[in-house]
Amino acid sequence: MSHLTYYNYPGVGTRNQENFRYSQAVRVGDRIECAGQGGWDPSTGIFYREINAQIDQAFANVELNLKHAGGKGWSQVFRVNSYHVPINDEALDAMVRNFKRYMPDHQPIWTCVGVTRLGEDDMRVEIETEKVMMISKAVSGMSNSDDRFWKHLPDWAATACLGNAQTGSAGWASPCSTDKGEREHRYLTPRTDHRRHPSSSSSLDLPPSDSNSADDDSLLPRGRSAQMKRKVRTVSKRRSKPALTIETNGHGNDEMNFNVEMRKRDTSESSTTARASRLMQRPSFSLDHDPPITPQTPALTTTSFANLPRSDRRNFLLLCVLYFLQGVPMGLATGSVPFLLKPYLSYGQIGVFSLASYPYSLKLLWSPIVDAVWSRRFGRRKSWITPVQVIAGLAMIYLGGRIGPMMEQAGANGGAGVWNFTYWWFLLVFFCATQDIAVDGWAITLMSPPNISYASTAQTVGLTAGHFLSYTVFLAFNSKEFANRWFRTIPADEGLLSLGTYLTFWGWAYLVVTLCLAMMKKEDKTQDRDSIMDVYRSMWNVLKLKNIQTIIMVHLIAKIGFQANDGVTSLKLLDKGFGQDNMALVVLIDFPFEICLGYYAGKWSTEYTPMRLWCWAFMGRLAAAVLAQATVMVFPSGTDVPFWYLLAVIGEHVVSTFMNTVMFVAVSAFHARIADPAIGGTYMTMLATVSNLGGTFPRYFILKLVDMFTEANCVPPSVPPPAEELKGDLVTSAFSCALEPDKALCVNGGGTCHTIRDGYYTTNILCVLIGTVTFILFIKPAVLKLQNLPLRAWRLAPGRQ
Repeated sequence: MSHLTYYNYPGVGTRNQENFRYSQAVRVGDRIECAGQGGWDPSTGIFYREINAQIDQAFANVELNLKHAGGKGWSQVFRVNSYHVPINDEALDAMVRNFKRYMPDHQPIWTCVGVTRLGEDDMRVEIETEKVMMISKAVSGMSNSDDRFWKHLPDWAATACLGNAQTGSAGWASPCSTDKGEREHRYLTPRTDHRRHPSSSSSLDLPPSDSNSADDDSLLPRGRSAQMKRKVRTVSKRRSKPALTIETNGHGNDEMNFNVEMRKRDTSESSTTARASRLMQRPSFSLDHDPPITPQTPALTTTSFANLPRSDRRNFLLLCVLYFLQGVPMGLATGSVPFLLKPYLSYGQIGVFSLASYPYSLKLLWSPIVDAVWSRRFGRRKSWITPVQVIAGLAMIYLGGRIGPMMEQAGANGGAGVWNFTYWWFLLVFFCATQDIAVDGWAITLMSPPNISYASTAQTVGLTAGHFLSYTVFLAFNSKEFANRWFRTIPADEGLLSLGTYLTFWGWAYLVVTLCLAMMKKEDKTQDRDSIMDVYRSMWNVLKLKNIQTIIMVHLIAKIGFQANDGVTSLKLLDKGFGQDNMALVVLIDFPFEICLGYYAGKWSTEYTPMRLWCWAFMGRLAAAVLAQATVMVFPSGTDVPFWYLLAVIGEHVVSTFMNTVMFVAVSAFHARIADPAIGGTYMTMLATVSNLGGTFPRYFILKLVDMFTEANCVPPSVPPPAEELKGDLVTSAFSCALEPDKALCVNGGGTCHTIRDGYYTTNILCVLIGTVTFILFIKPAVLKLQNLPLRAWRLAPGRQ
């Protein structure tokens, strides 16, 4: 059958052709027949564990296969056979859902079979199809002697419809004949030598009929019969397997077309018009032929949340909850707690506390253990998520009962106790980072391949909601000024919600959610298990990829340009007298904007290329840093903050955080696209780790630079105040008050801390300049180049995983 045309799409198709000696599709006449397609990733061959995801991917693979063979996809499919392990209502619902999606205008014939096993252990579905390429064109106005029909016939013939060789009839039967003799239809393709001269011949091996018939070529008019004149005819002497060989000369244009049948005349129809009509009634008949369709990979489709499969919607909500729980303590560690420590610590000492968030940026070091060690009975991801969330919940309950005294001790002795306070938060962030490793790996398999971008959306929505609940809502309700202004008629010395109460509540929430997850969510079983050293070796091999090294370098330097704005601007506003109540109002108003805009950022990441969107947000974030500095510089004098300035701070804050969210969503979508599912947890965690590290490690140094560039002197009072008004020792001589403890000593002693040079402005300008230069010269060209690379550029070579 070497004369047939076989097709194998890149990736799984070409690998299976080489390893197993079979093809994915074949064209036989006007049909494309498709080999069984499973729910594998067409590039890597990795199976998606969930049955809905496998069926969705199998349909996408059939679409890819048919288009690669020159067809138009599912729109021309007329027969579907599907095999399921097991066959149940969920599998049937998924099949019907995809029928409606891919074939809204017709309903093919369908055979659905339940089997005990398919070709691979993890294979739950296999779909095979038949497709006909229909081309219709009306032909009319032909008379018995009209040769225009024959003049426009396509130039290569295909099908022979032969009668029973033993009937001895003078003519070959029509395919719609009602003779009792058995009819046989066979697709034949001429053996054509494309180097031949127009006068050379091509041959057809046909089953025998009446070899002595004198009018075999009467179907063709004289002009064509001269070209198709028989030169040799041989009848085999074996009656069991007779053979008839016909050699004919070719056409001058050196082309043949097997969409037109070449038959012997039906003796019951002597009219050429009747014979022409019969030929034109066949579905495969055409006067012309479109050029072959260039094989293309199907474009990525965008599916709204309402149109997602039910399983994807449930898994999306589960991911949102898990990421939300992760965002609650992270929002405290990176947002609210530094605000609460500001009255006790300097910028540099707050930089020491920022080290507590480092485990989130160093989780790559133990992520291979999370990927390699797990219980088959409990599930690969739940084996880590469940115990880690229990420990984190208990730790939050413990801290909730002791956080007040611990914060006082952190600020004691000039901030010497900050290291012990940092140690406890370091452990809590460590548990959150471990949970994030497992959730990142689970997200790759929970969402079906066509909707994988929703995994980054779930991460964005969940983390943003958790972070801003702990940073915005909590900060607002923790502020006594905010509570006294908006909720109380009689002022009090405390806010509506203390840090200890908040930690205790979410500690119990962790335990409740973890219990529900352990009992209600069943994880798909997998037999894949690598040793810890195998995973570390895979990670090391990934780190040696040139493209991975480039994206790591981008992540490590990309966030330098916004570090001063992200870490210092809000603290500087508090220094200038903006007030914690006003800051709480700003971040509270910002919260709904972040949730809504985060959703649209996820939607845009499916419409635009992720890293181009990331570049746009990068430039916007640099502009937001400049806008923030201008906002701080125009801080109004006076005790009360005017309404116009409050609106200015809100606007600046929304712009800055929105650009941050867009960058986060875009880069998360890019990570999900390039990650190798074979080591999904490690791959995703590695990419997320270096991205987080790029925003974490500079902050300690940036806060130190603010203290270093700041120059301030404490001016003693010209007239000593009464002793009862002093909160400390009277200031009698000038000294430097650049650091927060020295500033507090100056103010408590009746002095005035006069700022000569504010290190915030110098540091922010330096950061923006570094960010602009690196973006133009290196970051933008590098990420746009990486985005255009094929997926194989991010995969390990076979044998290196």
